[in-house]
Amino acid sequence: MLLLKNGKIFTMTSNRVIYGDILIEGGKIKEISNNISNVEAKTIDLKNSIVMPGLIDAHSSLGLIENGVGFPGNDLNEKADNMTPQLRVEDGINILDKSFEEAVKNGITSTLICPGSEQVIGGQCSVFKTYGKSIDEMNYKNFAALQINLGDKVKSSNQNKIEMPMSRMGIAYIIRNLFKEGTEYIKRNNNISYKDYNVKYESLKSVLLKKIPVIFSADKVEDILTAINIGEEFGLNIILQSCTEGYLIVEELRKRNIPVLLGPYLTDYSNLELVNRSCKTPCTLSKSGILTCIVTNHPDVPIDLLTINGGIAVKEGMDYGEALKSITINPAKVLGISDKVGSISEGKDADIVVFNGDPLKVRTRTLLTIINGQIVYEG
Repeated sequence: MLLLKNGKIFTMTSNRVIYGDILIEGGKIKEISNNISNVEAKTIDLKNSIVMPGLIDAHSSLGLIENGVGFPGNDLNEKADNMTPQLRVEDGINILDKSFEEAVKNGITSTLICPGSEQVIGGQCSVFKTYGKSIDEMNYKNFAALQINLGDKVKSSNQNKIEMPMSRMGIAYIIRNLFKEGTEYIKRNNNISYKDYNVKYESLKSVLLKKIPVIFSADKVEDILTAINIGEEFGLNIILQSCTEGYLIVEELRKRNIPVLLGPYLTDYSNLELVNRSCKTPCTLSKSGILTCIVTNHPDVPIDLLTINGGIAVKEGMDYGEALKSITINPAKVLGISDKVGSISEGKDADIVVFNGDPLKVRTRTLLTIINGQIVYEG
């Protein structure tokens, strides 16, 4: 057991801040109260340090591309095939990559790990804890979303090939065609013979039945609207990632209740798809009632800079509380893991981070990172 005493607890539930104690047992939060006493528990006096639920980066490629390795350690994209819904990121992740250590050191306890952006359909995304001794231990939501990419990155990866897709029209067509074929496959249900078995269509079943969401990575308005149209055509649960020009069509996103994984923001404007990027977008979307998450899309921005992205959003007008939610409870809701993580509540996983000051300020240090009730970092 572990007892955290005298913390300033940002619960991330209804903006509640509690001054008190947290008792952890069996990897779960057992009790939150004042003056908890337990002689069997290891006790740590936090001296009014800020306590938060472990931070969540809702879109990264952590461990799929290793630090300083180059091609041998780059497993982001399966470039031989543009449509690979059957691929699973867990088969390419190196959990010993230094970026996991950096995530833990900076209070990030969970992340959605996704394939890269050069294929049309990259594969299946998984939710991982950032600390553990094995893939099975760390991967706690195996198929959390299907990654689909639109726009210039897909076009550019095909520019030296004389094959579809080489245009936005081609990208949209092959997505629609695969979903159409997958729908027909599902209608045949149990009448699929061994000869007709198709692993790609099998992988689309849970998506087409609305059990698993689709993440559309799109920057420009035309690509965002294409994602919305395809989602409505096939009745998909969609999530938008990157969404650089989303602030230009806020009403379209709001009335459809589409959640957004915004970012990364700590990059330049060298890509033509980023020329209209605005750091005010988190403020604009969250004020409009859109469920907004801030992400690094590591390695585009190193995962350890997640809180810096949140600080920039606050600087540009985002409500402070909403910025904290965008890296805790909001991604937990979007990814369907809010019953486990994202807030400090009794019964949830004991994923907790303790800071010596404002978590969105550069000078703030992480004092403790706790995952599943285990102290995995002490600063």
